[in-house]
Amino acid sequence: TADARAAFGDNAVVEKIVKVFIQNGADYINGMILSGSSETAMADALEASMADKSIKVIIPEDNDTTTIAALKDHLALCENNDMFRYGVIAPTEEASATQTTLVAFAETVDSDRIFIPSTLPTLNGTVVDPQVAAAGLGALIMTETDDPALPMNGVSMAGFSGLTRTMLESEMKILANNGITPLYLEGTAPTVYRLVTSCVTDESKRTIWQEGTTRFIADYVLENNENMLRANYKRTKNVARILNAIKGDIKINMEKFEAAEIIENWDESTLTVVKDPSDQYGALVDYEFDVVTPLYTITITQHLKL
Repeated sequence: TADARAAFGDNAVVEKIVKVFIQNGADYINGMILSGSSETAMADALEASMADKSIKVIIPEDNDTTTIAALKDHLALCENNDMFRYGVIAPTEEASATQTTLVAFAETVDSDRIFIPSTLPTLNGTVVDPQVAAAGLGALIMTETDDPALPMNGVSMAGFSGLTRTMLESEMKILANNGITPLYLEGTAPTVYRLVTSCVTDESKRTIWQEGTTRFIADYVLENNENMLRANYKRTKNVARILNAIKGDIKINMEKFEAAEIIENWDESTLTVVKDPSDQYGALVDYEFDVVTPLYTITITQHLKL
């Protein structure tokens, strides 16, 4: 926190962000200072951050339209380069005013890699910067997703308390179905009702990428398989023996994921490893699986007889 204060100034929100990260168990934090005031400053800084492949979550200092656009472009670029990152952006107090304004804000973000907490927390009656709420959710994404299939519902944040308003469960369901991650009070701690991405406008994508767990599982499986193949096949020949070995290694990994209840309905018959017909130096690996879905509702039907 002293480093953040020294680098960003005494009144910067960055120090509060750092405190929330630390109190929620995130122990590796980087700060980026934009140089210059050009429209590309944010994009340039994000591109520079790609030098550190361990960075997973990005919390912008503001939620301006240009910042959100730069973050979306950056996350897409990272995904195309096998770097699996996420962003968290909290709406302004104005955007948090009503359910309608929150849903409208999610539509402007619309990304399967960006999460939006629902409301502005308050600390001792003072409105806290929305980036502090974003930091709380970002810290949970860093520390509570070792099992990517385990939902975030019911997980509380430390470092600040209270909410500006209490929402009914029906309200929170509507928000969750429209790209907003609702927060509610568990005692005095802001707690996640359901973690969803802000992917909302394209119905075909929304059906797949609404759940945060789906996004995490897809990244987890792909990243682990990629890392395993990079480690095992640095210097190899593109011959049948090697392709069969790759197939065997992928099979072992997928069986581990299924045993850990991260994926299900894994069918070995869908796994193929062949030479790439369009690239004599390449191989194509293809497989199918189902994600493990989170449990959100338990319906009790009680029958009473006299």
